[in-house]
Formats: sequence, C-alpha cells, structure tokens
Amino acid sequence: MPELLERTIQSVIAQDYPNLEYVIIDGGSDSETLEVIKKYESHIDFWISEPDKGIYDAMNKGAKYATGTWVNFLNAGDTFISDSTVTEVFKIANVDDDLIYGDTLFQDDAGEKVVKASEPEHLWRAMVFNHNSLFVRTSLQREHPFSYSYKIVADSEFIIWCYVNGKKFKNVGISINTYESGGYADQNSVMRSVERWKVVSDYKLKPQQEINDFYFQRLLWEDSCKAYLKTNYKVNL
Repeated sequence: MPELLERTIQSVIAQDYPNLEYVIIDGGSDSETLEVIKKYESHIDFWISEPDKGIYDAMNKGAKYATGTWVNFLNAGDTFISDSTVTEVFKIANVDDDLIYGDTLFQDDAGEKVVKASEPEHLWRAMVFNHNSLFVRTSLQREHPFSYSYKIVADSEFIIWCYVNGKKFKNVGISINTYESGGYADQNSVMRSVERWKVVSDYKLKPQQEINDFYFQRLLWEDSCKAYLKTNYKVNL
C-alpha cells in the first residue's frame, strides 16, 4: 500500500548516518505507489519498478544494485526505531563482522512488543532475529543469493549458510526496526515451519531425530501439515 511505502521511505531518508545509499525495488505496482517513489526521488539513489518472481527475487535485485559494503532490507511499512539507528549500529559493530543484527519492535493489533535477538547456535529451532533487523555484507549476499526453492524461509537458509560457513555474527543489543506482523509468512506458519525443517535437515544442524522430534511434535497434529509433507517431501506419516 502506498502509505506503508511512504512511512518506510520517510524513516530511511531521516537517518543521520552520513553515507547511506537507498535502493527501492518495486514489483510493478500501480500508479499510486510510483507517485510516492517519485515524490522522494531526490533522496533515492536507485529505483526500479518491474514484475518479479516474488520478494526474494526483489531482494536479490536490491543486493545486485547496491554499491555499499552493507545491505539491510526493509519491507514497505517497516521503519527504523529512530533517526540515529544506523549510526548507533555501526558505533557498536566491529570492522571484521559479517552479519550485524539486533532486536525488533513487533507491532500488531494487540500492541507492541520488543523481541530480543538471540545467538546463532539456536538457528536450528527458529530465526534468532528478524531479517529486517540485519545488516549483512553485500559481498556475502551476492555470493549466496536467496534461493527461489523456498517461498518463506530463503532468508533463514541464507543466514544458516553464513553460520555453517563460519561467518562472524554480531548482536548489537539494541532495537533496530519496527515490523508489522500479519504478512505472508505469519499467515502461512505451517509452511514456514515445514520449510525450516527441510533447511535445518539439509544443513544437518542437529541429529535428524532431534530435528524431527522438535518440528514434527508441534506440527503433525495439523492435517494441512501432513498433506504438505506427503505431497512436497514424500514423507510417510
């Protein structure tokens, strides 16, 4: 929605970080959305509006067009916590870090709640931080683009790939962005958990039986999950 995009644009261009590049990738939206982009065009370094294959295709394009050392992805409606967020992040981060992340302020109809980030050794259970609260080296994002094999957890797969390959994670311990719950992933929680089960299994983050026990016990009672596993992964239940 145009008003959500405008909220995000205003948050980004208000940042006091002195060397910020702003790239917008739009999937061929209507004229109202393009009007919002053009309204702030003088603050945007690069933008493109064209059909894409979904959010991960758009994010891969963003990494392709970015010229800076670091990349952060914000969806329409997301905002940084304050005008000095990016500055504060890089005051805390170290020069040899590869992935820099922090806490997230989740917002929904019930109100607001800060979700604290945790450490990457817990990635086998769930995302340990919100992806929009992550700054990652652009070179890494290009080296291992988001996979189109996953509809929901390609960002998790990328982060797990970084972890398995020994990249350096840094939790800055501050809230980085706001995130509005209720998106595609939140509405498809069964698919999200099943895809995460597959990623964690493929990367062998834990013994397979431990992975199965953790994921299956909370999902197998749902008929929709059983059908999804049988159809997509040939799992016999």
